[in-house]
Amino acid sequence: MGRVEGKVALVTGAAGGIGGAIALRLAENGARVILTDVSEGGLAETAARITAATGAHAATHKHDVSSEESWHLVMAAVGHACDKLDIVVNSAGIFNTIGQPFDAIPYDEWREIIAVNLDGAFLGTRSGVQAMKGTGGGSIINIASTASYLGTKAGAAYGASKGGIRALTVQAAISCANHRYDVRVNSISPGYVWTPAIESRLTAEYGSKEEGIRAAASRNPLGRVVDPDDVAWGAVYLASDESKMITAFDLVIDGGMLRS
Repeated sequence: MGRVEGKVALVTGAAGGIGGAIALRLAENGARVILTDVSEGGLAETAARITAATGAHAATHKHDVSSEESWHLVMAAVGHACDKLDIVVNSAGIFNTIGQPFDAIPYDEWREIIAVNLDGAFLGTRSGVQAMKGTGGGSIINIASTASYLGTKAGAAYGASKGGIRALTVQAAISCANHRYDVRVNSISPGYVWTPAIESRLTAEYGSKEEGIRAAASRNPLGRVVDPDDVAWGAVYLASDESKMITAFDLVIDGGMLRS
């Protein structure tokens, strides 16, 4: 506990399983957290979990990460409420609405996924760098995916967006290092994480929640699915000063799937 004590953290996609878990663990470890998402109801639930666990209040903002104007509004609110920003976690993301072969992907769906996942990560990383440089630096964490390493049956748009996030992370990290901003930028690539979104997709595909879990667990050598908390602890490490010499790195959390 206390690994990010006194730091201010902005977490996008905080209504989701991964973003919510990251926000909770950062708060438990001493960070003042600011939660954003398009789902105001989901934000309220995450904020309530944080208050119940820590007694602290978590600010919430409705936020479309694909909108530059929305980022300006959120960052203005953060600047008004806080003296500095130490951590940005770009966790907001969407999946394909349906599984389809590559040649059947609607262009509108492609553009939406790229806009939310990749453009959102770019805007969030840029906003974080602008806020952190010259104020003591900080840590930016982008949530990518093992889908950026592996070909999938029906997730080309999602995988491409996450591959772009990994490349963006490296470019931003090295630029910040070369300019001596003291801003570290890293990514996390989870495998199949058992979130409500994945549960819904795999339950529909395999006929039941139990079969979906078995199918997901069979894809990694440890024989179990990744929990949102597994990703959250990785984010706490990258956000803390324990990782002060780590930048331009992709932390894969997948039970060894990529190496098997």
